[in-house]
Amino acid sequence: MPSQSINRLWRSLLDLDRGLKQTLCLLSQEAEVPASAVALVFKLEHEDSLKVNDVATVLGITIGAASNLIDKLEEKQWVERVRSEEDRRIMYVRLTGLGMEQLAAVEGAFCRACGSDFCEGAGIGNCAIRR
Repeated sequence: MPSQSINRLWRSLLDLDRGLKQTLCLLSQEAEVPASAVALVFKLEHEDSLKVNDVATVLGITIGAASNLIDKLEEKQWVERVRSEEDRRIMYVRLTGLGMEQLAAVEGAFCRACGSDFCEGAGIGNCAIRR
């Protein structure tokens, strides 16, 4: 039988998960993009680029849905597609300068929404998600 502390820990993790999902949804509404687009922008922060197939895998969506999502982000000029020099069939996705600016804005809003328990400070440089 699980102890009280394990039950409290489990409830805390579930609350954190719910809070993160709600925050992601709010951020996506503010940015007027799907939540999966915000998730992709966060992922691209830590990758130079991703293959379209890898975008689909990371987000748990079909390649067609990933392509549509990338189209929406390209329209906003947050990402760009780049063809592989080694294999012309492969397309990569990477953040643009505007995409990096949007990422910083979204991260700032994320840290403000999460509160001091998650982030050490309101400034992007102090945000725990950048570590």
